[in-house]
Amino acid sequence: MKCWICGADALSREHRTKASDIRALFGDVSQHAPLYLHIGDRKNIKIQSVNSDKLKFEKRLCSTCNNARTQPHDMAWQKLSEHLRSRKPPTVPGTVINLGKVFPGEVSKSMLYVHLYFLKVFGCLASDSDAPLPVSEFGESILKSQAHPHVHIAFAMQLVPPLRKATAITPIPAMIVEQSGHKPVVAYASWIYHVNGMNAVILYAHPNEPEPPGLTSYWHPSTVTKHLRMVGIEALMQKGMFGLAAA
Repeated sequence: MKCWICGADALSREHRTKASDIRALFGDVSQHAPLYLHIGDRKNIKIQSVNSDKLKFEKRLCSTCNNARTQPHDMAWQKLSEHLRSRKPPTVPGTVINLGKVFPGEVSKSMLYVHLYFLKVFGCLASDSDAPLPVSEFGESILKSQAHPHVHIAFAMQLVPPLRKATAITPIPAMIVEQSGHKPVVAYASWIYHVNGMNAVILYAHPNEPEPPGLTSYWHPSTVTKHLRMVGIEALMQKGMFGLAAA
């Protein structure tokens, strides 16, 4: 198996939910304090370690890409995630986050790294599901440390706190366009990274398709400022998974 980012031999596996998010939410995971994983129809799969392969993607990365190359990206998301989860007063829809306090003097670079972290997870998720997404472009962006121009992120909170602790990654709903004489292409694709009421909604919009009206709720490194407005996940989903008006 080859690393989808750089093409080297792939021996390392990426966590579906970042290990630091799991530890922050559930504490130490062990034989005596297990977690239970639900995947589709498979329920109550016992997890006795945060490093369990059951919490990782199937498709692999090389150790360089999954560690040295993308470690700064992982750390940037860990820092932002910790801030959003521990903020007083609690983060709610409409909260404006002063990124200068999260990343003093390094807002632009650090938020680019957050984007690249989710691009890595996006590529792993797309590779596992064989979705016809431009995964090679995602890898090129990571190698060049450049934002992908067509991947946007909305940071969203639930209005009502969840009844129990949970983390989740959704599948990738995709709107696929058939092309005469050519392979079908993904017009829009979106998925959610969820940590106990806090959500990152990741959207891919093909450059040849109309810009989704809901794109104003999303963020991209090209428009980064020192302030980030949290949106409501319920309001965002009313627009549809692709930021389009719901029928």
